[in-house]
Amino acid sequence: MEPENSDPGEGFPDEDDESTRTTLARVLASEITGPVFGLPFFMSVLKSRLMRHCNEVGPDVPQVLLHLAEGSVLDLCHIVELSPKWIAAAVFRDDADSCDKMDVEFVPYELIIRVTLTGRSAEGPRRLGFDVNRSVAALEAATAPT
Repeated sequence: MEPENSDPGEGFPDEDDESTRTTLARVLASEITGPVFGLPFFMSVLKSRLMRHCNEVGPDVPQVLLHLAEGSVLDLCHIVELSPKWIAAAVFRDDADSCDKMDVEFVPYELIIRVTLTGRSAEGPRRLGFDVNRSVAALEAATAPT
């Protein structure tokens, strides 16, 4: 079975777009002293790692786990929104095998202590994706000069 979203870069900002580069530059400048797994990580590092991972693991699909400081682990289905201070993540419930059974968690970046990227069988309905339109709009509003 083919994963629903077979392009791991789909949904990420186009790094060749001038306004995206400007927004990313503002975000990076403001986040240099921020959390390790903050906005720049999700906008650039995770994207490139996912693309590399997909090219290396063959038919497996990526699975992203967010480890939180209080001990819980979130199994990421997709990113709903990225803001300068938090991530809205659609996560699979423990018993879920599809995105139909998920919760949306709003997590401050400071709580994310580790991110695990692994592969799992492409068999089954699970997928990984991102809603870039909401995130880019939120970023532009939050990082606009005042």
